[in-house]
Amino acid sequence: MSLTKNAATATDPAPIGSPADASVELLFIDIETVCLAPCVGSVWEVAWATLHGPIETIQIVPDLAHAEIAALKINGFVDRYDAAEALSPSDAVERLDDVLIGSDDQPRYVLAGAAPWFDADHLNRLPWENVALQPGGLWHHHHVDVPAVVAGRLGPGAVPLPARLSTVARAAAFILDAYDRHTAGGDVALTRDLYFWWKGQSGDL
Repeated sequence: MSLTKNAATATDPAPIGSPADASVELLFIDIETVCLAPCVGSVWEVAWATLHGPIETIQIVPDLAHAEIAALKINGFVDRYDAAEALSPSDAVERLDDVLIGSDDQPRYVLAGAAPWFDADHLNRLPWENVALQPGGLWHHHHVDVPAVVAGRLGPGAVPLPARLSTVARAAAFILDAYDRHTAGGDVALTRDLYFWWKGQSGDL
C-alpha cells in the first residue's frame, strides 16, 4: 500500500496567518547580540515588522561582560551602537510587551525569522518580570524558520543544511548587497522578502 499522499486531494492545515487562523499573525523579528550563548544582557538590537508594516528597530543597553569579539565585529556593534538612544532593558521589555501582547492579554504573533529559536532564547533573558506576564506567554509556541521553509521549496540538495539566511537567499537569486546584512533591520527586510518570494513561488500571493 502506498503511503504517498495525493496532493490533489489532500486537505492540508491552513497556514498561520490565514483567515482560518486570523487571530495569530506573523511577526518577522531579528536580534543582534554581544555573544552567541543566550545570557542576561546579550541583546543589544531588536527589529521587527508585520507582513506589510514598517520595520521598527530599538537598541538596548547590553551587558558587555559576556561580549565576544567575533560577535561584535560581525554585527558592527562598535560603529552602530548608539548609547544615547539605547533603551534600558526594563524600558525595552515594556516597548516589546506593547508590540507582542494583544488587547486580550494574549500573544499576537508567531515569530518568523532567520533563526527564530535563537532569537527567542536570547529575548527570554530580558527582564520580563518587570511587566505583567499573561498565561498565554509572549508569543505563539511555534516559530517559522523562513530559510528552512524556503530551502524546502528550492528542493533537496539545493542548499546545505542547516539552511542559513544568506545561503538560501543567494540560491533564490537575491542580491545580498541590497540589504544591510548583520543589522537587525536589514535581516528582517531580507527575511520578509524571502518569505514573500516563497509565497509567490507557491502560488499563494
